[in-house]
Parts: sequence; structure tokens; C-alpha cells
Amino acid sequence: MNRYAEQRARREARRRARYEARQARRRDRIRNGFPFPLSLLFGLAFAVGIVAVTVTTQLVVPLVLTILSIFIARGALRRASTNVREAGRSALDNMERSRRWLHGDAPPPTTQEPQVRVEPEEQAGGVRVADEQDDREEDADEDETQGRTGRRS
Repeated sequence: MNRYAEQRARREARRRARYEARQARRRDRIRNGFPFPLSLLFGLAFAVGIVAVTVTTQLVVPLVLTILSIFIARGALRRASTNVREAGRSALDNMERSRRWLHGDAPPPTTQEPQVRVEPEEQAGGVRVADEQDDREEDADEDETQGRTGRRS
């Protein structure tokens, strides 16, 4: 009986060791990112995307906006050019963070809070849209005023 208990304990120890080894391999696989072919494919896609975003947001669009600002809306187009460059930098930072995550690296903690720009609404310049109820009340007020003065138009 003792012999069977020892065999059972050894069998359980081997199973537990195999289970722990399998779990360690799974953790390493997750930590190391995607398998090689997918990692290569996504890595190339990120590289092409980063180059495209860089060329577009840091070179082409700001250049076109600057050239257009020579002829029309100087200040607005220059500000738009600066805003496009800032948005491009933000996009590149986020793409780089995603690329690192894809390769299994832990992304660096972001210390800055998201920036939100809220511009104040402009007041309407005296334009009012009335509904039918308001129109009827104004007509009744006019009739009442005209009735007191005795004038009709």
C-alpha cells in the first residue's frame, strides 16, 4: 500500500511539473508577442503605416497648406498647418506604442493627460427662429395695440 502511495505521489509530481512547464511556455509565448510570420507581417504593416503618416502629416499636408496660405487665409492656414503637424506627432507616438505592444514590450506609462480643446461658441447675431405659437401671440399683441390707437395698416 505504501508503494502505491509513493507511485501516485511521483505521478502527481510529474503531472504538476509538466503542467507548470506548459504554463511557463504559454506565458513566454504571450510575453514574446505574436508568432514569427504574423509578427513579421504586422511589423511591416506598422513600418509602412508609420512612413505614410510621417510623409503625409509632417511633409505633404503642411507644405500644401503653407503654399495655399500665400494666396488665401494666411493666419488660418498657418495654424492649420501647425495643428496637422501636432496631430501627426501624436499619431506617430501612438503607432510606435502599438508597435512595441505587438512585439511584446511593455508600453511606457503615459504621464501626460489627454488634451482636449474646447472652443467657445459664438453668440448668434440677433437671428431668431420663432414657431407658430410665438407668431400667433405677436399677431394678437399687434392687433390689441392697433385696436387701442385706432390705426390699421
